[in-house]
Amino acid sequence: MNYPMHDGTAKLLTTEEYFQNYPDLCSYQPFLDTVRNHGINSCKADVFSDFISGTLLIPEKKNPSEKEFCLSYYLSKDLLVLIEDKEHINDLELIINERHITDASSLPQFLVLLVEALIKDDMLLLQNYETCLAEIEDEILTGKDIKINHRLIGVRRKLLRMNAYYQQLSDFGSELEENSSGFFSQTDVRHFSVLTNRAERLLNYTQFLREYALQIREMYQSQVDIKQNETMKILTVVTTIFFPLSLITGWYGMNFRNMPELHYPYSYFILIGICVLIFTAELWFFKKKKWI
Repeated sequence: MNYPMHDGTAKLLTTEEYFQNYPDLCSYQPFLDTVRNHGINSCKADVFSDFISGTLLIPEKKNPSEKEFCLSYYLSKDLLVLIEDKEHINDLELIINERHITDASSLPQFLVLLVEALIKDDMLLLQNYETCLAEIEDEILTGKDIKINHRLIGVRRKLLRMNAYYQQLSDFGSELEENSSGFFSQTDVRHFSVLTNRAERLLNYTQFLREYALQIREMYQSQVDIKQNETMKILTVVTTIFFPLSLITGWYGMNFRNMPELHYPYSYFILIGICVLIFTAELWFFKKKKWI
């Protein structure tokens, strides 16, 4: 697909189309290897005096472990080549047309508008993550324990991947904004500055959500510890109550011949009374101390 512009042409190609139409366009071997193997795992920019190349990895927003778009790009003064696989190229073309990216005034702005279109709804996505964390927090406070830890770990992992993505995107924008080779005009630099600021805001929000998730995890662990302490408290009280009774039982279970209590006709009833008295006294003491 060709997108003519006043300062050149932007092209959206598959890997096969790129090597068929531009076999000698770029001699930078890492770029060629990435395009050939489609080995894209980050957002980056390699800046040279007469061209810029790099990759853009856009994760699937609902499942950040999956890749939604994996783009390689080559940008010169009069040509922007975007390289995507056959599976996603139609979706990418649809985004370009729907978001009016072809209205860009320059090839660098075309690239910026494309990236901004791909992260356009990310703030809403992060707000959904915040809502999910708030719901988990409410469930913890109400005493529910239905796979909360499992859900919390799932959200934290997604936020971790999104954090890495926004960090890479921020570095990508900063690298181009520096314009160390003087490749871009001041207008283009301002566009990259806007992109960098947007990526940093998303990054900061993601980091806030990660901290929020950590606080919820600590609160959940505190609730678990409190429940365990309550259980141990009950077990300790029960053990303490029955320890004297077990001592009495063990004592009179020795069956020595010269134990006079064994031959006294009322010993059994007296021992029952003593046990009841001990039990009642301990129960009163524990309630007074508010241990039970």
